[in-house]
Order: sequence, then C-alpha cells, then structure tokens
Amino acid sequence: MEEKKTMASGWTEAEMAEGFMEQPQPERGKGTPDLSRKVELAGKTVRHHGYDFTYDEEGYCVSAVKVQVG
Repeated sequence: MEEKKTMASGWTEAEMAEGFMEQPQPERGKGTPDLSRKVELAGKTVRHHGYDFTYDEEGYCVSAVKVQVG
C-alpha cells in the first residue's frame, strides 16, 4: 500500500503522526532583487532599487549587481 504524501511538504501521514511537522515557509526578504522574467526588458540592462539588472533576449534576468552609489 502506497502512503499518501501531503501537498505542501511531501511528508506522509505516517511520518507526520510520528512527529514530523510542516514549518511555515519564509517570506521573501526585504531588499531581495526581483529576478522574475520581464519580456519588456529583453536584451536590456536597467537600474532599479540599487541594482543593475541584465536581461537576456527572452527576458530572463541573467545578472543582478548591487550598485554602490556615493
């Protein structure tokens, strides 16, 4: 008989009954650069919130460099 795993954690119900408990997932840290795909910025480098973001021809961020100003 195959054990059913929970959706979020992958633990089986038997493992959770033994004491394995799901932990809340951490929220995205403040000041963390957004590296999600941006088709409108494909092939460009832009400065945003203290970082220089470079995007490939498909809009995926390939580089995020923190800029030292001052």
